[in-house]
Amino acid sequence: MHADSTFLPVPELCNILIARVVSQEWGATEFASTRAGWADIPEEMKAKGRGKGFWHHYFHSQSKISPELAGQKMFHNWPEQHWHTVWPNPVTGEEALYIASHAYAVNGYEKDEGQALIDELTAFVTQPEYVYSHKWTPGNVVM
Repeated sequence: MHADSTFLPVPELCNILIARVVSQEWGATEFASTRAGWADIPEEMKAKGRGKGFWHHYFHSQSKISPELAGQKMFHNWPEQHWHTVWPNPVTGEEALYIASHAYAVNGYEKDEGQALIDELTAFVTQPEYVYSHKWTPGNVVM
């Protein structure tokens, strides 16, 4: 499951990242498997999100970084997007949590309660056992 740019009206199929220049001190990129994480989430927690929908907006993720940044026009180019919380793989049927930093609200929950659920689900699927950390070297390509 790929969950980048969830603020767009059509989900991204994939990204291609290429390392041209790499810092010698830091610079790893982490990828969390929301499929593997969702498979291990306790049923009680799954029930809180199953059948719901997340609202996503570019402004929301950027406002976490900087209110000034979030105020720029480019972060308001698209309307809020609503996506199901869980998406099945059309071939295997395996489910994946469709979540990203752009998620800010959950259908059926008050604002704070919804944000708490988003935070709880995000924390679960970003545990070390579900994360791959890629240490870059020049010329690397990751899809």
